[in-house]
Amino acid sequence: SLTIVQLHRQSIYQSNISCSLVRNQSISKLNDCIRLCQDDYRCQTAAYFKDKQICSLFTEICQKDSIKPTDNITATVICCKQNPKLLPTCASTTTPQPVFEPASLWSFDNNTNDSISNYHGVLSGSPIYRSPGLNGYGSALWFDAANNQFVNVPTYRNLSYRSFTVQMWFYSTDTSSYTCGLFGQCHAANADESLHYVLRNGSPRLSFYSDDLQSSTIIQINTWYHITFVYNYSSFTQSIYRDGMLDCNRTSNNPYQGMSGSIVIGKTEQKPGTPWYFSGAIDEVLLSMKAKTASEILDDATLVTYHSFDSQSYYDASSLRLKGTYANVTFSIGKINHAINFQSNSSFYEVIAIYFVPSISIVILD
Repeated sequence: SLTIVQLHRQSIYQSNISCSLVRNQSISKLNDCIRLCQDDYRCQTAAYFKDKQICSLFTEICQKDSIKPTDNITATVICCKQNPKLLPTCASTTTPQPVFEPASLWSFDNNTNDSISNYHGVLSGSPIYRSPGLNGYGSALWFDAANNQFVNVPTYRNLSYRSFTVQMWFYSTDTSSYTCGLFGQCHAANADESLHYVLRNGSPRLSFYSDDLQSSTIIQINTWYHITFVYNYSSFTQSIYRDGMLDCNRTSNNPYQGMSGSIVIGKTEQKPGTPWYFSGAIDEVLLSMKAKTASEILDDATLVTYHSFDSQSYYDASSLRLKGTYANVTFSIGKINHAINFQSNSSFYEVIAIYFVPSISIVILD
């Protein structure tokens, strides 16, 4: 069948549909990106970045108002007008796709290991573990900016040209510095190539370098906060959530494009060799390779404990990962998947340290 192709040079594509991204693929030539889109019946629009050799495919039919000019002279939007009757729904487009990589979780329970993937951290400057952590057990990691303390994750993780979400609990003891670094990855001192999530003049800031989202909310010292930084590649939307609620958002000029650099926690660099450090505690840092929804983020910040007893686990499924203590109980088939069976009058299941978080939402199933 005939496919009509239109090229828009020095342009980027900002999709109006949050789930329209099919995939990113490394491609060396523009013509190969065109063919990739033509060969995929789902693809109506593609974006090619020659400098990074990245080809992004979208299901959304090319919209003129979604094509934006850019300073990147190597960026091209490809409009492939294929048969729209063959287009799947968003659900069928995204469900079978292995789009999302496993998340990373640094819980800082007396180590800097990634408990989900293998992006393990290394301490620098000797930050201190203090118990208990936010969830009432384990520990949180305390940093002192004066001693240049941070966590370095040396194995490179690609965050460019994709959606991702960074979440953490933090407790700042000093916001007097111009910038306090929370989470970053610095490739180079160029626009959209230096990821740094910081407190700037005491307020959260999501920065790609010269393409930034600044909150007006002032962070109070000696107070725990849940902070979420979201980047949605399909719509180019940067968002900051504080304690589960949307604080601010904007449309970025370009996607994040850094192609190298270690992830750092408790420190950021806007430019290589110009570090900003953090003073206070950080706990339960979660990197998700997708743009989390508002409802997911609200649960992460306010759902204190959720116990389904599935997978034969006594850990809850909230972001706090609370572990129950128990005696004389066993797993059994429940109303929904698994349940726990109380075998005698002395049987119990108990969760402690819920008082650490002021707003409580508890779910126990089965």
